[in-house]
Amino acid sequence: MDVLSLNVWGAPYAKHRQARMQAIVAYIEVLKPDVVLFQEAYLAPDRTILTEGLKAILPYQHYFPSGLVGSGLLTVSAYPIVNTAFQAFSMQGKPEDITRGDYYARKGIALTRLDTPEGILDVYNCHTHAQYEPDNDNEYAVYNETNLYEAARFLDAQSGATPALLAGDLNTRPDQAGYRIITQLGSLVDARHQLTQTHTPTYRTENPYTGAADQCLDYVLVRNIGVDSVRHVMTETLSGEAEAYSDHDGVWCAVRLHGDTLNVYEADCRVVLSDLQTRVAEASVDTRDAQLARLGRGLLAAGSLLDGALVSAFIGRYSKTLARMIRWFGFIFTIGYAVWQLIQAGINLQARRAILEGLQAEIETQLASGRLFDGRELRE
Repeated sequence: MDVLSLNVWGAPYAKHRQARMQAIVAYIEVLKPDVVLFQEAYLAPDRTILTEGLKAILPYQHYFPSGLVGSGLLTVSAYPIVNTAFQAFSMQGKPEDITRGDYYARKGIALTRLDTPEGILDVYNCHTHAQYEPDNDNEYAVYNETNLYEAARFLDAQSGATPALLAGDLNTRPDQAGYRIITQLGSLVDARHQLTQTHTPTYRTENPYTGAADQCLDYVLVRNIGVDSVRHVMTETLSGEAEAYSDHDGVWCAVRLHGDTLNVYEADCRVVLSDLQTRVAEASVDTRDAQLARLGRGLLAAGSLLDGALVSAFIGRYSKTLARMIRWFGFIFTIGYAVWQLIQAGINLQARRAILEGLQAEIETQLASGRLFDGRELRE
C-alpha cells in the first residue's frame, strides 16, 4: 500500500492557500495513494477542499481538533478507520509568541487505526513544535525534543507489537537530538535513510515559499513493516497562481505488512533518555530564572508609580493639564506593564516550569526502573 505525508502549509497567513489545496487534490488524484497524512490543515475551508476533492478515492477521513486553531492533523484513507486517538504535547510553545502560533495550534500526535486487506495498521500523523533557529542549541529545541519523547511514548503505549507507521513534519534534522529520540525510543526505522543511506531535504531553498537553508524535516518512520520504496514528491514549481504545492515537499512510501520488515534498530535508550533529562533539567532552571526576572520587573514597575507621581507633581507647578496627562498615561502604562510581567511569571512561566519538572520526574523514574521502552520485545 502507498502512503503519502505532506505539510500543506495551511496557516492563516499562508499564500495562495485555496489554489494550492486544489493543486494538491489534483496531484493526489493522479498519484492515488492508499493513505494520506496532512499536517497544517488548520482551516475548515482548506480541509473541505481536501476531503471533498479526495472523497472518491479516499472516502475514510478523520480530523483531530485541538486548541484554539486546531492540531492541523488530517488523515484520509482508502481503508476503513476502526479507531482513533490523539495526544496533545505538553510543551506547546509561548502564548506571547503570537506570530509563530505553536501555542494556539496545540500540536500533537494522532493515531488512525486502519483495517487494510493485509491486516491492522496503526498510522500516526505527527507535527511537532518548530525550532525556528538552525543551530542545535536553540531555545526551542527542548520543546521539539519533549514533543518527540511524548510521541514515542504514545506510540509505544497504543500499538505494542501492531505494525505501525509514523509520518509527518517532525521539525528535527537527522543530526539533532529529536531525531534520535523518536527513532530510538520509538524503535522506529527511517525508511528513506534505511533504503538509500541519504537524508534528502524536504524544506528546500529552491522552494519559492521558503528561501531557507535545505533541511530534512519530514519523514516516514516504520516499525514491524516492510518498505519497498520511498521518494520525495510534489517538488515541482507550479506555473499558475500557486507557485508550489506547499513550503514542504511530500514524502511517498510503498509499504507492506508481510514478508521482510524494516526492523534495524540502533536503540540505546539509556543514553538518549539521560541526554534528554539533562536538557529538560537545564530548561527548567532557565524557566525558573526567567520567572524570577519577570517577577522582579513587575514589582519594580509597580514601585515606579511613586516616581511617576513625583514627576507629575513637579510638572503640575507649570501645567496642570500636562501633569494630568502624564499621570494618567504613566499610571495606565505602568500598571499594564506590571500586570503583564506578573501574568507571565505567575501563570505562563509557572505552567511551563511545572511541565518541565513533571517530564524530568517521569524520565528519572524510567531511568531508575531500568524498564526502558526500546522495542526489543518487538524484534524477538
